[in-house]
Amino acid sequence: VYWESIRHPLARRLDHVSMSMLQRAAHCKYVKRVSEDSDSYEFAVSEHLRMSGVYWGACALHLLNALDTLDRDFIIGFVASCWHECGGFSGNIGHDPHILYTLSAVQVLILFDAEHELPRLAERVMSYVHSLQKEDGSFTGDEWGEVDTRFSYCALCCASLLGRFDMINVDAAVHYVRSCENFDGGFGCEPGGESHAGQVFTCVGALALAGALHHCREETLSWWLCERQTPGGGLNGRPQKDADVCYSWWVLSALTLLRHTDWIDSSALRSFILQCQDEDAGGISDKPGDEPDVFHTFFGVAGLALLGTDDVPAVDAAHALPVSVMLKLRARQEARAAAAAAARVRGGELEEKLAEERRAGWQGTGGEASVQSIPTVSLQAFLDDDEEGKAAAAREWDSACRNVGFLKVVDHGVPAAVISRCWEEAALFFERPMDEKRAAPMSEAYPYGYQAMGVEKLKASLDEDDEAPGDAKELFNICLGVEGDAEVPTPRWPPESDAMRAAWTSYYHEMARLASRLYRMCALALALPEHWFEAHIDRHRNVVRAINYPEQARPPAPGQVRASTHTDYGALTILRLGGAYPGGLQVMGRNGAWVDVTTAAEDAFVINLGDLMARWTNDRWLSTPHRVVNPPESDAAKARRQSIAYFCNINMDAVVECIPTCRDESGAAKYEPMTAGEHLMRKHQQTVAGKLCYNHSDQPESQ
Repeated sequence: VYWESIRHPLARRLDHVSMSMLQRAAHCKYVKRVSEDSDSYEFAVSEHLRMSGVYWGACALHLLNALDTLDRDFIIGFVASCWHECGGFSGNIGHDPHILYTLSAVQVLILFDAEHELPRLAERVMSYVHSLQKEDGSFTGDEWGEVDTRFSYCALCCASLLGRFDMINVDAAVHYVRSCENFDGGFGCEPGGESHAGQVFTCVGALALAGALHHCREETLSWWLCERQTPGGGLNGRPQKDADVCYSWWVLSALTLLRHTDWIDSSALRSFILQCQDEDAGGISDKPGDEPDVFHTFFGVAGLALLGTDDVPAVDAAHALPVSVMLKLRARQEARAAAAAAARVRGGELEEKLAEERRAGWQGTGGEASVQSIPTVSLQAFLDDDEEGKAAAAREWDSACRNVGFLKVVDHGVPAAVISRCWEEAALFFERPMDEKRAAPMSEAYPYGYQAMGVEKLKASLDEDDEAPGDAKELFNICLGVEGDAEVPTPRWPPESDAMRAAWTSYYHEMARLASRLYRMCALALALPEHWFEAHIDRHRNVVRAINYPEQARPPAPGQVRASTHTDYGALTILRLGGAYPGGLQVMGRNGAWVDVTTAAEDAFVINLGDLMARWTNDRWLSTPHRVVNPPESDAAKARRQSIAYFCNINMDAVVECIPTCRDESGAAKYEPMTAGEHLMRKHQQTVAGKLCYNHSDQPESQ
């Protein structure tokens, strides 16, 4: 008896309260009426949050089995009209995007089984959400920078609903939410903020979605939540405040996730909610006798759903959507995933067939090597911070670097949307007129920017120049460096390139994070402390290079190939491959045979070591020759190919000398110390020696 009195300090039966019925028909008419009456006061004052209003109303009607009373096409059209190029949604047409309304938009689309009707919804929305995450794991609501745990919940809920947790840093998000926990078990809007039931829901919901609910102090928090019940049966948001119907959702959903709904008096709460109904005009208010609104109508009905009363169907406490809607969503997602997997298998079979044809006699092939000769290493252990897994991956990495110098990495953690946006903007750049591409040229003083067809001849970097023309490709480079490094040259972009700049900047920084993981792998593989390389890359000069290999409408000049045989100059190269037609990357095996490299059936990056890393490791690791061959004549007229390389260049003033663990048995180093800047500039100058950095000869516009 004592324990029960402690556990239920406010539980009591309020038999004197009227136990009226839920007025379904009246509430349906109310929601429909206020959604259509554009002259009403309520409609006017809610203009800025119309998207959330649509969600509240539509979800309430779904729970009342009346969603079909709304004009589906009109609502989907409204949602689409609030979608911005950045991927986020605004609260109304013409307003700025915000993560709150982005989640509401996603929820509305899912309610109407329409998430597939907006092209690339998941990638674009999650690219926007990703852009709002800060290094500490928190999320801003929009570009103006306000941080709140509400936004953490919105981000994780979007990721869960769209099936794209891979596009945000979930571990960091969880860490930030946990930092907002207070001594009483509750959560605030930021670290040190007052515990509030609304914030408790967002934090408990976020942790539940992230699979991290075990971090909550379950009993302490549940005690704090049950103390929110007032003598009238309703729930408040914090001590000494009046009860409000909306907390029927905020408090009860958190208790549902914590599995402690029996810690409050459910009957008294139901009575409070029903007392807040307008039984004549419909709608539910915040407290008895007040004017109803759509916000409290939805949360009142949703609260009854959580209580399991009044024949209101079950609601998912974490996603704030009916359970039936969530089941249908997951079924659709599983069907699409199965179809995509089947397509990838078919694509892999096609690519392997093309590879077999190349090995059978296409230009430049030889030997018996196959695409399977390039090892694959997973980075999952570095994402999970799994020490045992990292050690195993590092052993695989060391073996690949000793024997091949090329490998593929999977489970890399780079969001698909960031990759696709950069890829698309690169393709659009190469379609520009030549004068626009030449507006940001490479020069002796600025070794980035645009370089035209035939200027670079990579084989010259191996001192193997001949009379053949330069490589049959054009390219664009950008170096952003580390934020705050004043010595990095100001990037030069082509005119009217805001979208390109945004996409490439996101890609650049994602690649920098991936490069950091790869350097940690390198350190462990070389028996060094995991973060040994960080002192050499804190002012890196990494470069993104997009490369276009145009269709060959006429045969190339004798001896000309897309990219002549070469080794890369720097420490590491992270390469994203593309191209539906043959004529691609080949790596020289140790027996001199050429190996075809493809990633058609994988979400993988190709990694190769450069000359600087080979020099640094005393040739323990290989910098392997590679090339890009011409397509067969039968496909040349349509075989455009594109790739994006990310060259990992260490600090320009870093001295490259033999890593201590890489000395041979005699303790000797093969190479004299040299700064990274000296090494890279010497290689670059060899490849463009005596040539202009762009070609003034008339080139076809397609080039």
